[in-house]
Amino acid sequence: MYLNTTLVQNASKDNGDPSNLTLDLSLKQLLSLKNLEKLVDSSSLRKLLVSTNYLKEIESVINQFSNLTELDLSINHITRIENLYNLPNLKYLNLSNNRILKIEGLANLHNLEILVRNILPLLTGIGSQYELYPQNRKSQKSKLEDLNIVWE
Repeated sequence: MYLNTTLVQNASKDNGDPSNLTLDLSLKQLLSLKNLEKLVDSSSLRKLLVSTNYLKEIESVINQFSNLTELDLSINHITRIENLYNLPNLKYLNLSNNRILKIEGLANLHNLEILVRNILPLLTGIGSQYELYPQNRKSQKSKLEDLNIVWE
């Protein structure tokens, strides 16, 4: 299934604050997030939940939503962590139950506090070559191990 206006409108919740939008597209059998930026106000979207779909990649359209604080991409078919270079406010990223083989582009996620991942061996050896700036150490470079990583 692909995104359409009706699907997005039915999945949107602002809880009385139109500048604090949550979009729950979980369990919609989505193959892509293409055109999401045309269906949702990019400045108001704070939480994007696209768990349990058929997404194979993190598409660059995600970067249109620079105010995102929470992104749930769990239970999809994603093999690479990429295209997350313009999400400065992202605090929570759930990538559990995917088929991740490669991690790229997390260095710009300066406010990332929680990374949920379910396979420990994937990160072995990456910490020494991958640098991040967790919220509690903005002025000091840190390794991937310094993140609050939740293993499911």
